[in-house]
Amino acid sequence: MKATYRKLLTLAAALLTAAGFIACQDDQSQEWNDPRLFLPTDLVNFKQDNGLVVRWGISYGAAGYRVDLSEDAEFAEIAATQDIPASDGKNYEAVFTGLEEETLYYIRLCALADNEALNSKYLYSEGTTGLMRSVFNEVGYADMTYTSAALSWTEDLGAREILLTATGEADIHRVLSDEEIREMQAVVTDLKAGVKYKASFYVNGELASYVWFTMPQLPEGAILVTNEDDLKTVIEEAPEGAIVLLTAGQTYDYSSETIDLTKAVTVKAAPGGAKPRLYLKSFILGGTTETSSSMPLVRIEGLEVSGLIPSGGQEDLSVQPNDAMFSFDVKNTARDIAVGRLEIADCIIRNYAKGCLASIDYGFHADARIRFDTILADNLLVYDLGRDVDNVNSFLHLCGRTDANDIYCANFIIRNSTFHHLYHGLIEARCWTGIKDQVAAPTAEVTNCTFDYMGLMADGVWTGTKKGGQRYLFEFLGYADKAEITLSHTIVGEVRTNNSNIRPTAFNNATLTCTATFKSIDTAFDSKFTATATNLSSGQTFPKRAEYDFTPTTDYANFFGNGDPRWQ
Repeated sequence: MKATYRKLLTLAAALLTAAGFIACQDDQSQEWNDPRLFLPTDLVNFKQDNGLVVRWGISYGAAGYRVDLSEDAEFAEIAATQDIPASDGKNYEAVFTGLEEETLYYIRLCALADNEALNSKYLYSEGTTGLMRSVFNEVGYADMTYTSAALSWTEDLGAREILLTATGEADIHRVLSDEEIREMQAVVTDLKAGVKYKASFYVNGELASYVWFTMPQLPEGAILVTNEDDLKTVIEEAPEGAIVLLTAGQTYDYSSETIDLTKAVTVKAAPGGAKPRLYLKSFILGGTTETSSSMPLVRIEGLEVSGLIPSGGQEDLSVQPNDAMFSFDVKNTARDIAVGRLEIADCIIRNYAKGCLASIDYGFHADARIRFDTILADNLLVYDLGRDVDNVNSFLHLCGRTDANDIYCANFIIRNSTFHHLYHGLIEARCWTGIKDQVAAPTAEVTNCTFDYMGLMADGVWTGTKKGGQRYLFEFLGYADKAEITLSHTIVGEVRTNNSNIRPTAFNNATLTCTATFKSIDTAFDSKFTATATNLSSGQTFPKRAEYDFTPTTDYANFFGNGDPRWQ
């Protein structure tokens, strides 16, 4: 019986194996006497500009391969097709160019036999194209006025005119001169403010490259000033919600004057050139009057702001600069100052002895109160701050000589920015004990930023005698609960802690969450700073840092897409 049982098991196993083999052959539609080709393997695709690259693996015995693209899943119409002959390799590729932009294409692939009836079945996939490669440079705010745009490009495609089109507008054919063709740049005039234009090169009647741009529009009621106007008076006397535009490329020297901010206002660069340069003693939030102020929005945009005090139009780094870009004056006045959002965007901030935001004389009247809902710092280049900290120990410093100051900000957002040569930390927002049970601990979000030379003085600058005590990168002492800090997509280079005012512990009375954030071996914080260690020095992290170029090395793949986007 046992022997018979074993024979039956063996026979059953053989039958199952044969059935599986036959089923496998049936799946491939193959017959040994007249075999149809096996399917190719590993079909993948990816977009390349307004095209697709399709790759796959070998089907043994194939004479070649056919790849079809269609915009419908039934392949009723073929948009493009390629036949790729077989070779000695095991991997194949078909490159499709000139497809419709940002369009979903269905892909099918088969192996070709000498007898078409024996071609393999189709293998299917789908992919979406991107945008056409453009030789045009991006047209930025500085490249435009309200009626003109400066266009430039990186490659001569042979086009001799630029075609500008816009919905509802007549086409503009801008013929290029020989010099413009050599220089690969041209200014187009007679454009309309607020209109979105497409500038195109055509070669042999075919679209070869293009760029979109939207013309700036003068905001209703905006006040355009030149450096011959009294900027201080214009800002202080502007109506609620005013937009004050500084002329591009001009210099404004208010290094010996403060400017009161008591109403909602936006101070920004006009389009058409380099950032206006503003030498400023300080913006006084809430002004110097004895009345309370409520400002839903204070926004500074597109300026280069310096605390230096020029002499004869020349900068002298060895002269003591002004203290802070923003400050308060509430020492002798019982009043409320409320700012909904303080926004600093697309600016260069440099050369202040203390910080970007700090109290003038650190003392608060016992009944004075300052409140911010949100402070936003976006797309900033910040350097040479904190030469003479004197108890102002951060880029944003919301406390004074003692903790008996009723000042509070609920949210800090810092993104797309670079900070270098700061002799102090980033945020210090200690809580006065009198309000610790009335306010929630702040949140701080730092995203896509680059830090280097932190805790180091800039070279050749005046330095004061008061360096303050050691401080943190983030200081939130005194709140009932811990502040929440998120640090994401950020690269941290050299941070000194042994001879400066940044503590080995990066934060105080806070929790820190790091995502896609990286630190060099020169980042001298302790293990609580949970950024990913790269085992690279700051010099290896930023090979051109000595030139103040903080482009991260390409040898460390994880840096891609992280840090300040301006360096990517």
